[in-house]
Amino acid sequence: MRKLALVVIGILVLLGLILQKDPPPWPKMGMPTGGKPTEEASGELTNWAERVSADLLLDQTTATTIFPGDLARVGLVYDQDREKEPAFQVWRQVLREDGVPFQAITTERLNRLSAREIAHRFAAVILPDEVAIRIPAELRRKLEEYTATRGGRILLVYDAASQDRTGAALPGDPMAGLAGVERELTAGTLEGGWVIPPDSPLRPYFDTGVLFDDRLGVYSLPPIVDQGFRTRLGRGEVLARIKAAGETSDQFPTDRKTAGEAAAPIPAGPKAAGSTLRQVRGADVRLVRRRYPSGGEAVFLNGRVARQKYFYNDDLIAKVPLKFFLREVARVPRLLPSPQGKGTMVINLHVCSGAYFEDLDRLFYHGDLPTSFPMSIHITAGPDTNRPGDGTGVDARNPNRGLPYVRILSSFGRIGSHGGWIHNYWALSFQKLSYVTKKDYIDRNFAALEEVTGQPVTEYAAPGGAHSEEINDMLAGWGVRAVAYPVSFNSPPTHAWTTRGPEERFWHFGYTGTRYGTCFENMLAEKRRPSQIVEDTNRLLDEVLARREIRLFYFHPISIARHPEMWRPIRRRLEEEVTAGRLVIRTMTDLADFLDRHQQTEFTVARGREGYYLVARGPEGLAEMTFALPLDGGHLTTVEGLEIREEGDWGYVTVKKNVKFLAVVLRWKQ
Repeated sequence: MRKLALVVIGILVLLGLILQKDPPPWPKMGMPTGGKPTEEASGELTNWAERVSADLLLDQTTATTIFPGDLARVGLVYDQDREKEPAFQVWRQVLREDGVPFQAITTERLNRLSAREIAHRFAAVILPDEVAIRIPAELRRKLEEYTATRGGRILLVYDAASQDRTGAALPGDPMAGLAGVERELTAGTLEGGWVIPPDSPLRPYFDTGVLFDDRLGVYSLPPIVDQGFRTRLGRGEVLARIKAAGETSDQFPTDRKTAGEAAAPIPAGPKAAGSTLRQVRGADVRLVRRRYPSGGEAVFLNGRVARQKYFYNDDLIAKVPLKFFLREVARVPRLLPSPQGKGTMVINLHVCSGAYFEDLDRLFYHGDLPTSFPMSIHITAGPDTNRPGDGTGVDARNPNRGLPYVRILSSFGRIGSHGGWIHNYWALSFQKLSYVTKKDYIDRNFAALEEVTGQPVTEYAAPGGAHSEEINDMLAGWGVRAVAYPVSFNSPPTHAWTTRGPEERFWHFGYTGTRYGTCFENMLAEKRRPSQIVEDTNRLLDEVLARREIRLFYFHPISIARHPEMWRPIRRRLEEEVTAGRLVIRTMTDLADFLDRHQQTEFTVARGREGYYLVARGPEGLAEMTFALPLDGGHLTTVEGLEIREEGDWGYVTVKKNVKFLAVVLRWKQ
């Protein structure tokens, strides 16, 4: 009987929430005042009925009927039989890592909603590549109305919505026509690079270090290439195009007629009066948008975005165009993946060999290592460097060689493992080493560093980038929380992909650099003067601050010890930004802990007439979690326990104490 009574009460609570016209009774956000938090002060709900309410408020289905106003979230559309595809996992992953509220919904379920209901439930709709290929004609018409009439924002990627229910290509490609372009679906695909013109609004979303003139790439690696359909441009505005193989010019042509081609408009899709008609001289578009008088927009991304992630671990293509769409086009609120919502850096020092002892002596003597922020310091601990027995390594256990250096370095941050015991031998002979030898070298390095420091070693960097999937199991055995090896360049931390899917046992930190290198030593080798490197690094730091993302930058003792005229201004700028509260610098392990809490946080945001309704819950606490909310010309009132900063047209709301539950109305100032 007691269980039946609880069920009845739960049903009554649900019906009451659904039927009420006014906003729900928001629980008061308690804040601890010192000592052990009380149950109320910790932000936890105090009775069964309120716990049911919180679950409903955070559930992506029931929240639709509870919140006043429209839910600020993304609809991720997929074909029901493709739920287990790697591409679907990628799209869920990148949205979660960027803190975007979303609901995955099948084409069948989406088709049950009217265009008006779609607009109420979703601030934006994404039809991703590989998993949303077939689309019913009825749903296509609803999405056209959602975008052209009801002000919705839609992103179509590569082959999305290119077939009918039978698998046949849609004549005239009406869904891409919604974005002002037509795919030549039966003409096959082509492969080429990314060209982003100087005036493209997409360009500021990339670090300048990956832009070579108009091309997209990473230092010392071939230009980034991707597949794409051949296209015919209609009423779309081109933001990026495909650079064909063998093309030498980096110019961005805008007059198709000069190539002798007729600029034929695409008849499919609703007419967008007054939209920009920007023609490209026979070029195939990579990213194109079309705006509608209703305020709606459609964007088409012509590339195999998911494959770039699950096959190449390239986050530049997998994430940056998506950020542009969600932030500039759809303006969707998000939970920022950085502490306090600030630009954040890992300063990563690699000590690979005993050859750096003299440089470390200089740094210690002159006080050139920072004391106002911690570094991640990764050490190859063995007695050798180039081959077994050469005696040139750090030799971390030796009191007459590496031991005092390791102990001194441990006072400047967290010690991590830099691979397999013999730095250069590991890097150059990696493919020849047996599994047993690799594991022996990994284990020796961790054991030596833990013995010398008396602390667990929870970070790892691969020497020379030499890494493989089997190493991950070895690292997990040592309790590693964060790793670095050369993929996902100039991108925030992620769960890198392996043949088994995303590696979620630890966070991967990609190296960040400029077009001249990913560390100071690369840049010096490219003949950059120290003063130029200071300028390049300051520009990179400006971008980190503006994007409010996490980046890792690494170097070795030799460059900063022998070029103090380069290192000291950079260190001084870092310290000034930290002191001013604009920049956060932490170790990889500390940031891995934050990112785990970020991933565990559930939240719902709705926008009503009086302001934003925000509900969030984090099992390990919400401290330093920051929500970015579009202001659109308005201003938010202050709320006790929250820090609200307004920059540009966004408000940043940071939770100041480690409460586990938050429910609040952020009202507009009158």
